Amino acid sequence: MNRDTNGSSCLERIRLHESSFTEASRKIAGQIISSPDTIVHMTVCQAAEFCATSEASIVRFCKALGYNGYSDFKIFLASELSLVTEPMFSLLEPDDDDADVLQKVFAAEIKALQDTAAMIDEEAFKLAVDCILSARKVEFYAFGNSRPITFDVNYRMLKIGVNSYVGIDIDDSLMHANMLEPGDVAVAVSHTGSTKYTCMALEAAHGRGARTICITAFPHSPITRVSDICLFAAAIEEFDFQCTTVASKTAEMAIMDALYTAVAFRKGESAKQYIKFTDRIVYVERY
Repeated sequence: MNRDTNGSSCLERIRLHESSFTEASRKIAGQIISSPDTIVHMTVCQAAEFCATSEASIVRFCKALGYNGYSDFKIFLASELSLVTEPMFSLLEPDDDDADVLQKVFAAEIKALQDTAAMIDEEAFKLAVDCILSARKVEFYAFGNSRPITFDVNYRMLKIGVNSYVGIDIDDSLMHANMLEPGDVAVAVSHTGSTKYTCMALEAAHGRGARTICITAFPHSPITRVSDICLFAAAIEEFDFQCTTVASKTAEMAIMDALYTAVAFRKGESAKQYIKFTDRIVYVERY
C-alpha cells in the first residue's frame, strides 16, 4: 500500500482528499462516509450500483486514496470499523442540553487530536523544527479563526529566544513577508488552506527564498503549493454555529504546541536562560 497517506484512517483520507475529488469521486465519498458499515460488505459491483457510478470509478477512487484497489480499501475499512464501538462524537441535536453540548465538544476535540497524532508526518515535523532552530527570523501568518494561534506561539517562541514575529494586520504581514531572505522561515496556519491573505503572505515569503511551512487540513489546497513543508491537522466536520470548528483549531494548536516544545527542548539550557530573562521582564506586571 502507498505510504504517503501518513497513517490516517480510511474515512479521514477521504476527507483529506475531498477538495481534489471529481464529481464522481465526491458521490462515492459521500456514500462511503454516510454508510461505511454498508459499503464494507459489498462487492465492487454492488458498491458501484450503491454509489450510482462505475466499477472502474470505485477502483480509481480507492487507488487515489493510496490503496491497491477496492479489496485493499475494504480490508482497512473493516479493520477500523471493528475497533469502533460507538461514535466518538456527533453533531448537536435540537433537544441537546448544556451537558450534551459539553460532552460532544470535548469528544470532538479528543477525536481531532487523536486523528491528527495518527496522521502527522514525523519526518516533516522534524524538518520543520530543524528549520525554525536554524532560522535567522521566523514569521507567522494567519487570518480569521486561526489568527489567535499565531499570536500565542509567537509569544512563546520569543520567550525561548527565537527571533519571531507576527504581523499586526494584513498589510503588515505582507510587507514583512516581502522583506524576508533565504535563511528565514515563514509559518502559515489555514484550516482550509484557501485563506486569500494567508496564502499571499506565504507565497511572498516563498518568493523571497524563505523556507515555508503550512499547517492545514487539506493536502491539495492552494497553500500547499507554496509550502516547502506541510503539516496536516485532522479535518473535522463542523458543529452548528461555527464557521470553523473548535476541534479543528484545537488540532492546529496542538501542532504549534508540539513545534514550540520541540524547539525549546532542542535549545536546552539556552531556552531556559531566555525564559528566566523574559520572566524577569514581565515580573513587574504581577502582584
